[in-house]
Amino acid sequence: MSRVPVPGNIPAALTEMGIRYRLTEDEAWILCPFHDDRSLGSCSVNTKTGQFYCFSCGKGSGFPALVIAMEGFTWEVAVSWCRARMTRHISTAAQEADDLEFKSLNKVDTSYQLNEASLALFSAPTVEAVNSRRITPAACHTLGILWDETRQSWIFPIRDPETQELWGWQEKSTRDTRNRPRDVEKSGAVFGSGAFQKGDRAIVVESPIDCARFISAGIRGAVSGYGVQLSSEQLDWLRRTASGIVWALDNDSAGARATARYVAAIRGMPVFTYNYGTDWLYDDPGAPEGTPKDPGDQSNISLRAGLDGALGKLRWRE
Repeated sequence: MSRVPVPGNIPAALTEMGIRYRLTEDEAWILCPFHDDRSLGSCSVNTKTGQFYCFSCGKGSGFPALVIAMEGFTWEVAVSWCRARMTRHISTAAQEADDLEFKSLNKVDTSYQLNEASLALFSAPTVEAVNSRRITPAACHTLGILWDETRQSWIFPIRDPETQELWGWQEKSTRDTRNRPRDVEKSGAVFGSGAFQKGDRAIVVESPIDCARFISAGIRGAVSGYGVQLSSEQLDWLRRTASGIVWALDNDSAGARATARYVAAIRGMPVFTYNYGTDWLYDDPGAPEGTPKDPGDQSNISLRAGLDGALGKLRWRE
């Protein structure tokens, strides 16, 4: 009798692969498949996210990598295997027939079935990916940023800013940007809110990747929407949570217009404007002319200088 996969149930997926485990809170402890492991105490699989890590040999990644190790699948087959088990859609007809129908994420609206285990489809960003954006793996871990190896895209979780409940995620590659599910209410989410300490100064940037750039430079407090436009809900969160705001939107006409609008909208707290100056990250004769466009164009020293320049231009809104 075949075992029926259970959606979002990591222990059930482990059982299906014949993996013994010992549960402790949100972790399933297994024998590591990457070395000669003899005890259920070195390799841990998070039962909410599917991420695994072996404290003995140092191997760790997303759930598809574990499936590859156990089943010998290719990456594409392993991802398909995970999709069926992490994001299942059961149609009415299938329920009546006591059967199950599985569809992939890009063919169904998953708004009613997303959970933490859905993120097991993804892994930590590759060395090449983080180096290309001059961010650190530690910053990605702090912010929950993941990587889709199949699509070569960044995965930015979209969460409730108060409870951190997962609503969906944004996929961003060099080709396009997509939201999962398509109708996710990202206007109510604040990226970086899970790492933000209430009462800190908020550095508001345009993109989640810019949040990682500041954190990689050792500067906390960066948050963003999912683009230049911020909703009234996001502005309200800033009013309730931050002690002040530094607007560090992109250094272009759209960013300047948005900054002027938001400065006027925020009242009763200190508001600053980030100073981009003229210092580019690229220190060579071929560096672009003019000022940098966004935080990703600047060195760690320049990011701190931009904040120092902003703090000297305090504007109170009463």
